[in-house]
Amino acid sequence: MAPEAPASADEALFEPAMSHSRGRQLLSYAKKVYGVGDELAKIPDARQDPDIPLSLINSTLLVSGILRVRSLNALEAELEKAWFSHAVGAEAPVEGSRLFSAETVSRQLVRMGAQGPRPLLEGIIHKAERNKVFREGWHGALRYVAIDGWEPVRSLARHCPHCLERTVTVGEGDKKHEVTQYYHRCVVALLLGEYEEVVLGFESQRNQEQRRAAGETNADCDEGEETTAIRLVERLRKTYGRWLDVIVADGLYSNGPFLTVLARLHFGAVIVIKKESDEPLREALNLWAGNAPDEIFDDKKSREHVELWDCSDIRTLSTFKGPIRVTRALIHSLDVEDEADHKEWCFVSIGVAARKLTSRQLLKVIRGRWHIENTGFNQWTQHWPFEHVFVNNWRGMEAVFGFLFSAFNLMQLFLYRQVKAYARLRGRDPTKTIISFVAQVREDLVAASGGPLSWQEESLAA
Repeated sequence: MAPEAPASADEALFEPAMSHSRGRQLLSYAKKVYGVGDELAKIPDARQDPDIPLSLINSTLLVSGILRVRSLNALEAELEKAWFSHAVGAEAPVEGSRLFSAETVSRQLVRMGAQGPRPLLEGIIHKAERNKVFREGWHGALRYVAIDGWEPVRSLARHCPHCLERTVTVGEGDKKHEVTQYYHRCVVALLLGEYEEVVLGFESQRNQEQRRAAGETNADCDEGEETTAIRLVERLRKTYGRWLDVIVADGLYSNGPFLTVLARLHFGAVIVIKKESDEPLREALNLWAGNAPDEIFDDKKSREHVELWDCSDIRTLSTFKGPIRVTRALIHSLDVEDEADHKEWCFVSIGVAARKLTSRQLLKVIRGRWHIENTGFNQWTQHWPFEHVFVNNWRGMEAVFGFLFSAFNLMQLFLYRQVKAYARLRGRDPTKTIISFVAQVREDLVAASGGPLSWQEESLAA
């Protein structure tokens, strides 16, 4: 019998005989399936007759992200090694020298900023979507995007022209005093799914000077997280079109103006609401007062007893035109007898797509918002070098983030599509799998024979 034809380029690429090296397999996967070499070569270079091709610096930054190289100083040491040079597409340097210096990398990061690697990041997502990686969706066959603010960098000493500032108290007792703390925040969008979860984009919060430089002549303060999030969701719709369905967010975003923006962009939304005094939760609580839950069930898998209340058409929020659905969930552990020991979730949802979901599905979606904390922020803080200041200029750091997020996405997609032993596919925490996999990739690249990889190769058709 003839072998079954593969469903996509993802599944066609690696025959069992080609599984000799996870390191080169991963880099070939990035090149041939997602065309990253072509994207790296497209990043514009403003230099005249450069000695070092920008495409080589870019492939170095991407491979550094995959291997989680923790600083430019650490990268400089790698640039002396033959195996690393071959991995990024260059001949081995002469003994006692390196491909180029960390200072060269730093200068190029500042020059390119976030705009440099952004097409790479977005191109990976476009290609994955064309390869039908996300077509099945998640609950209700929809694509959900979690957005949240993240503060990766803060310092009491180091700062750049783009820093946000705040006053914090340090010391104890008589030595307690106030100092200025410098920090950067960004809002990140993570595609939620049962297995594959990838970064769709990010936007940095701007200080007053940056806002004015961007044309906001009346800006009298630094930008807030919600304003940054609006720029992000607008970019998501413009960049990816209509295949993204629902925005999932925390209580900061449960207000009329933000819901109005999402409705204008034709996004559905599932958003936490916390204050009982705020509309439309206050109206829903009044309607539910004294009423039994609309649905009660036991979830044997999670060992939980769940009670659900649901109001589908509340219109008391004056700053939003349209129906708002409000859902309340009261969750008790089946292993704890104390009735007072429970968790409560209240959340609003809008949009045709979100209204089609059952209360149970909505509860799973809003609880899935924590994936951006666990899959994203916690992992990036503990196991990736996102918190390290590679270059003391936020424009350069935005470029670093673009390469790191691209590396993260490639790792997620490779593990999900190619590594059948991936722990997430068996319902386990994938963190240890990823850590050991990165170590294996490095070992394989160190041991690999052959010359430099060719990064500039046409990608396979979807």
